[in-house]
Amino acid sequence: MTVRSRMIPFLSAAILLFSAAGCNGSYGAKAESDVLLEWAGIAADTAMLTVDGAEIPADLYYYWLGCSLDFLDFSRYNGEGLLWSDEIDGMSVSEYAKRDALETVRLYAAAQRKAEELGCGFDEDTRKKLNGARSDFVASVGGEEAFALYLRGIGLREESFLHLISVFLLCDQLKSHLYGENGPRSPTQKTIDAYCAQEGFLRVKYIRIPFADETGAPFAERERSARERLSFDLARRLRESEAPEDLFQELMGLYSKDPGAIAHPDGYVFSRGRMLEYDEDSGQYLFQDGGMAEELYSAAAALEPGKTGGPVSCGGSWYILLRLPVFLDQVREAYCQADFSRQLTLWKEETSVSFSEAYEAADPQAYYNRLLQAQLPSPEPAG
Repeated sequence: MTVRSRMIPFLSAAILLFSAAGCNGSYGAKAESDVLLEWAGIAADTAMLTVDGAEIPADLYYYWLGCSLDFLDFSRYNGEGLLWSDEIDGMSVSEYAKRDALETVRLYAAAQRKAEELGCGFDEDTRKKLNGARSDFVASVGGEEAFALYLRGIGLREESFLHLISVFLLCDQLKSHLYGENGPRSPTQKTIDAYCAQEGFLRVKYIRIPFADETGAPFAERERSARERLSFDLARRLRESEAPEDLFQELMGLYSKDPGAIAHPDGYVFSRGRMLEYDEDSGQYLFQDGGMAEELYSAAAALEPGKTGGPVSCGGSWYILLRLPVFLDQVREAYCQADFSRQLTLWKEETSVSFSEAYEAADPQAYYNRLLQAQLPSPEPAG
């Protein structure tokens, strides 16, 4: 997975406007007409490469290069500075970031091309959204003069900045076309069932009865024994019940000590490595890194939907499980995001790329060092 693949879910255009534009910006930049000449020794409108015949200007490519290097700095080195001598996937840091920026450019070019092919490309409605996004952003930074300084601070001309936003908008339109009502890739329950089976996703509710406190220290022997007996008794009652789901809900309310249940009233949807969680940026439930402990996952996977199991001892608690079917509405957005990501990757691989001498000569380390130096606060005047 490349660094920029994390943007594939395509949040709302407004969120992307702020998150993308903030990648390495500084309001304190000087007002040069072309800061890329200083940072990279190249004019901003120089063609760095072509993707399917479309020229990619230097400021757009270097913007994504800066984002890639920023991400590496904070995700791999905790913001303490890049170690340029390191290797990542068999490449130097410079080579990795250079390729990552290239893959991002290809991906967005492929999305733009596909949107045009499918009849959901740039139109008057997109233009209105773009103009509105620009107006909102200009107001957010304090007016036209501050906006011009902001663009210089991230090394982008306005036309390239607007191109970025328009591509984000086109991605939203493309996704809506593909996955909206009656869209050609809109999932059915059968699709979701196959997806969950392939990815190993389960939906589970559980009754959690701890036998240790929050620090992990076990309760006294008598208390632990009482809680163990309770756990096995509840599991037996559920096995013998003719309406186990109704009884489970009742017992969960009486006995379970699970602070996460409030955020997951319909149960947890998870695999071995991912869990469906609310994503504040997109306002959607998306699969994120994390998951249930192996003991719980294996016990839940062994159950048929509608069946109960356990108790399972895990992490200082007894768990009584109820496996439930995963419904379309619960994971629809997460599925669409994942499938859209796959489609974009496939379309990206179909692109044809040619490189200019300027691309071959690009020096990520020198560029990034100059960019960071340019964003340092100006010294206070003496006296």
